[in-house]
Amino acid sequence: MGRPRTRPILKTNCAYCGTEITVTQKSRGSNYFCSKEHYWFSKKGKEPANKKWRNDSIIAEYKRVFEFVGHLPTVKEIIEHSKIWISVYHKRFGTLDNIAKFAFPDLDINSDSGEWNLDDLSDRDGSWLAGVCVGEACFRITKTNPRVTNGKSRYNGTFQIQLRADDIGLLNEVKRLWKLDSRLMIWHRENDRRRGINAGDGAKLAVVNPVILAKRIIPTLEKFPMRGKKQLDLVLLKRGLEIILRKRDEGRRNAAYTKEEFLELEQLFLAAREAKKYNGNIEEILREYPAIVIG
Repeated sequence: MGRPRTRPILKTNCAYCGTEITVTQKSRGSNYFCSKEHYWFSKKGKEPANKKWRNDSIIAEYKRVFEFVGHLPTVKEIIEHSKIWISVYHKRFGTLDNIAKFAFPDLDINSDSGEWNLDDLSDRDGSWLAGVCVGEACFRITKTNPRVTNGKSRYNGTFQIQLRADDIGLLNEVKRLWKLDSRLMIWHRENDRRRGINAGDGAKLAVVNPVILAKRIIPTLEKFPMRGKKQLDLVLLKRGLEIILRKRDEGRRNAAYTKEEFLELEQLFLAAREAKKYNGNIEEILREYPAIVIG
């Protein structure tokens, strides 16, 4: 028997983060990675977390993501579209609102600067919007993953409508009536169709700006109320936005939530999940989460 064939062992650096590693030499290619996660980060073009970033470079990247999504980006959108890790943003500036102040000094992110008036919405259009929301919309209080945001849970409201891509005209009509600048997201499913799956492309309209939610969408759905369980979702969302915007109006934008605010937001988040379940009852939910204050 001959001697078993082995590949030579060598010391090199991870092609993504630069950490020194010991690997088995490849027969093809020259890039080595310390983990499979860093391999995929490299494929997606994400920059290493330990890279030394200048403040102006971070602000420029924030502006690029802003132009891509069409509005002030959320934490989730930064994670998906930015080449800079979300932890770098938080360590350098604290919150994304602080970065927005540097990137757009003349922008008041607490004001609804768009020219929209509820009285300009006809009864026919308002009732149509309410019908679309009953059938297709989803709105609730959301919470970020604490592992992504330096151990702190951040809460926000979200509203979205997801349809087939060939019905994108309906989403454009919703944008027109509410005068939204949110970018429509479209994803293709050609790979599924190649495998014989009857799958159509999808399109989604998402609104996460709490001011737009509180001053356009919620007033519309209060004037033209929805019928059914989703009215409970709207009540929970409205209460959560009141807490979030009150904190900003009191000049506590960069401060932590009080113990009472944090408890109520957490219970609003959990209650919204309970409301999605079959036969969810408002009285039972509010008894289970007594910190929620709803008039």
